Amino acid sequence: MQNVGHQWTLSTLLPHLGAQGIDIAFLMQNIEEVVVKAIIASAPFIISACHMFVLSSLNILIIISVFVSLILNFIYCNIR
Repeated sequence: MQNVGHQWTLSTLLPHLGAQGIDIAFLMQNIEEVVVKAIIASAPFIISACHMFVLSSLNILIIISVFVSLILNFIYCNIR
């Protein structure tokens, strides 16, 4: 059972909250907004670490592009 205890998965929690009349679309929009803002807020630290530990600027661009693709994949997966 996934809905027993204090660690629910999001896929189990959302139908439960929807049954209680909570706007799931609005909730997911707010969750995505918080996640994206947290990732953007961490970007200066990631870029700083890249400058310290990565020798080539091309590698930094690769790391940043992977970072952006992870964000876009997260948003796309939660929109579906």
